Amino acid sequence: MDNTKNENKDKKLFLASYFSGVAGLFPDFAGNDCTGKKVVFIPTASIPEKITFYVGADKKALVKLGLIVDELEVSSASPDETADNIAGADYVFVSGGNTFFLLQELKRTEADKLIIEHINRGKLYRSRRRLHDCLEGHRVCEIYGQADRCSGFAGRLHRTVHC
Repeated sequence: MDNTKNENKDKKLFLASYFSGVAGLFPDFAGNDCTGKKVVFIPTASIPEKITFYVGADKKALVKLGLIVDELEVSSASPDETADNIAGADYVFVSGGNTFFLLQELKRTEADKLIIEHINRGKLYRSRRRLHDCLEGHRVCEIYGQADRCSGFAGRLHRTVHC
């Protein structure tokens, strides 16, 4: 993976603990109307979890924004399916759950590398905060705060991050 061509390109990451609670901020952050844009939705982290209501809530919030949701469960998808879905998406959305299981599957399938390439090309990435800290080659460089536009629990956890 050659990152030298893209090292000056802005990396846009929308990190939130509970996306459906702050979904209204997403179009402004993305800089466009989301209608008709394609998002690859990765729910893999929720597989070992007993409580998964947030997966459905996040998907509903994406659809409400006008996004076309393409679900990709990386632990069972073929390498070609994974590559095609990530490459063909305008946005990558990684839902929450068990971060260790998710990282294990992202690394095992090499989807982590595909997501990093996606980010390096300047495409938008949305995730739970902790996963961002674990993706190889990325550090939080600047926190662009919009937490003041949120309220309560979501406001304390919502951050938009540029690297």
